[in-house]
Amino acid sequence: MPLADVPDLASFGTVLGFAAALEEACAGAARAAARTDLAERHAKRARQVGQWRRERLCEVVLQPLTGLDPRDYQPAPGLEGVAALADLEAGAARFYTDAAQRARACLGGLSRPFLRLAEESRTFAASLGA
Repeated sequence: MPLADVPDLASFGTVLGFAAALEEACAGAARAAARTDLAERHAKRARQVGQWRRERLCEVVLQPLTGLDPRDYQPAPGLEGVAALADLEAGAARFYTDAAQRARACLGGLSRPFLRLAEESRTFAASLGA
């Protein structure tokens, strides 16, 4: 699912769906920027997010979420190559940090893994000069 098609982040399922779409977008941008190391890492992260969603979706009581807007994490239009990848990495870091803080009750045990993904994305962005 393209990032622009993600609905409002108002439930556990949509937060994890956006996370998977974000990881796929980062993997695609990394491939376009000839950063196969980051493309592979993001593909692995996308698989992990998908696994979390499959394992935990039935366990979670549907609680409404507020304060997460997918537009806040979209890449800037017109960027290409490493600049596009760096912008996506920065957005991913913001998303995972915000989701871990605002959706703590909903995410349950995924708050810490989300913070770990945020830190990795900040590191990836810094390695790209962002």
